[in-house]
Amino acid sequence: MSKEPDKPSESLVQELLSERRALKVTVERLRLELADAQTIAGGPDPRLRELQGEIERLRYQLANACRGGSGT
Repeated sequence: MSKEPDKPSESLVQELLSERRALKVTVERLRLELADAQTIAGGPDPRLRELQGEIERLRYQLANACRGGSGT
């Protein structure tokens, strides 16, 4: 009787190990795809410089608003 409960648990363990291996393979495949995509993309997003300029403009406007708005 003590061996019968082991069989379902052994089966479950084997199933979980198999699922774990499959997930590891998927993770590695996605890592490789990401590395390829980053290589193809080359560098940073071309919008980065534009967005950094916009951030600077907004900081300047905010600083001016804070200086001028303190008397209101």
